[in-house]
Amino acid sequence: MGYYVSITDSTFTIAPENLDEAFRRLCALNDDDNLKTGGRYGPPTNCNKNDPRPAGAEFHPARWFSWMDANYPTKCETACDVLMMLGFECEFLDDGSLIIVSYDNKTGQEQLFLETLSNLATGYIAWQGEDSSEWKDEYGDIKVVHFFGHTVWEQQ
Repeated sequence: MGYYVSITDSTFTIAPENLDEAFRRLCALNDDDNLKTGGRYGPPTNCNKNDPRPAGAEFHPARWFSWMDANYPTKCETACDVLMMLGFECEFLDDGSLIIVSYDNKTGQEQLFLETLSNLATGYIAWQGEDSSEWKDEYGDIKVVHFFGHTVWEQQ
């Protein structure tokens, strides 16, 4: 199960001077195990998602963000790498800015990661859900601004 969404339009852009901070913030999310909705119970290890993080561990081996590797900060080198692991397709503009161009998958915790970057980014992402729901998120401030859309039919 799950809810599939896709990007219908995006101008979400991170300027080159913000890319290092974006990567730092995205990796810092992994320090808060309470934010993570993915995880496992029981074998194959002696650790499950209800257990505290093992002493001395840099990540919780049984808790992770949906669709992400539990230790993604060591598997990714850039903000683009993290966003791609989440399921986004990214490109770089001629000036070195990163732009999100697509997403077409089940939802996980993408919104949390994007909210973390809101004041480092500009632009918007327009989404459509599998049930034809539409919404748009605008970035550029501390908080993401959410808009919900609907089709209006008018007689001519």
